[in-house]
Amino acid sequence: QPQKDSCNQNNKLEENETTTSLLPRVSPNKRTWESCTSNDNTTIKRNLPSSKSIKSTATSKTKSKTKPENSEEIPFTSLPIEQQIKIRTKWQNFSNPNHPIEIRRFHLWVAAKLHVRAHETIVTKAMVAIRAFFSSDFTVQQIAEAKQEEIAQVISFVNMPNSKAKHLIRGSLDIVKDWGGDVPEKVEDLMKITGIGPKLAEILSVVNRRDAYSSS
Repeated sequence: QPQKDSCNQNNKLEENETTTSLLPRVSPNKRTWESCTSNDNTTIKRNLPSSKSIKSTATSKTKSKTKPENSEEIPFTSLPIEQQIKIRTKWQNFSNPNHPIEIRRFHLWVAAKLHVRAHETIVTKAMVAIRAFFSSDFTVQQIAEAKQEEIAQVISFVNMPNSKAKHLIRGSLDIVKDWGGDVPEKVEDLMKITGIGPKLAEILSVVNRRDAYSSS
């Protein structure tokens, strides 16, 4: 019985393994050429990718998905004044200009917590729902004394409602206990509130300062 072409067999096996595992056969000494013998004893060389080239390809694909170096966020104070005003106004619009400033500042803090992974329109809807459930000028004490299940139900359409409800209550308790019910202004103080990270603290320290309302 004639012997089967071992070169063709190896070629098929090599192709299948490369397709499924992306790990073609590479000899330990990193040779990129391997030989096989056909039926007529003719030696045929096959060019296989080296482990180094595979690693390089994988690395380049990974790098292409990373964030470009020039995409760093610009500090708020470095933005043009017109853009600063626009951003500050956008945040302060989550509060009612007819309310006392400390109520407005607390409402903005609540909106900032709701804004995490949520679109602006959803945050606006959530603020309307919270005001309808508590009162239009709801206070930090009301949120601090509320039940997590109640708030989670009110903001059920917001991303992560249970987690945000818990942080709103714990954060409100922190504000009452450590700052007498008034939202602090400094970054280091804001970061002491439950659920407030450095980025959110930095935003609030700019748009939610008391003098930021007088200049809006």
